[in-house]
Amino acid sequence: MPHTHKCVTLDLLRHGEVSAPPAFFGATDIALSPLGQEQMHSAIRLGELQASQAPWDRIISSPLQRCWRFAEQVSAQLNVPMEIEPDLREIHFGQWEGLSAQELGQRDPEGFQAYIDSPLEYTPPQGEKLADFRRRVSEALHKIKHAHFDQRVLLIAHSGVIRSTLCDVLRAPADTLFSLKCPYACYSQIQYFYHPQQQSDQLVTYNSRLEISRP
Repeated sequence: MPHTHKCVTLDLLRHGEVSAPPAFFGATDIALSPLGQEQMHSAIRLGELQASQAPWDRIISSPLQRCWRFAEQVSAQLNVPMEIEPDLREIHFGQWEGLSAQELGQRDPEGFQAYIDSPLEYTPPQGEKLADFRRRVSEALHKIKHAHFDQRVLLIAHSGVIRSTLCDVLRAPADTLFSLKCPYACYSQIQYFYHPQQQSDQLVTYNSRLEISRP
């Protein structure tokens, strides 16, 4: 019989802590802090993986350095091909980029309150609309899935990207995006199954630890 069942496994990893106090860092290309680097290494545990077989066929990263620099390390140490996907970058906060909530409360109190009250509808000045961001991420994931049938891919990205993806997998209402906690170096896994007439998505694990199987 012909092979008609295909599966793509995506391991989703958020970047670690960045080298600045909390602020609206969407498109801002900020580096990881030393703690952020430790968080990433703790999540993936490269030392243990080097003693075993690398579980991934490919690593795909956001183009922002808080993601790709660690992806590059994993790729080099485990000898796994890596690529950058530009559409996995975080949402752009426009004029709010790099500003803290306290600063926004002082500089743009009406706009910031509107965002707090209706984050699905309000877009920061010159920022990216949430609907456009979610469409961009969804299309990127669609492309990745269809390029990696029967493979396991490590995807290193951002909180917004991961939460948007999980909402799509769960077919959850848009406002669920703000109910999902995605801490630094958060690891989750999803699978996409393809059948002749349909496809199905499954959340395997959320905000957990990478299980390293022994040979």
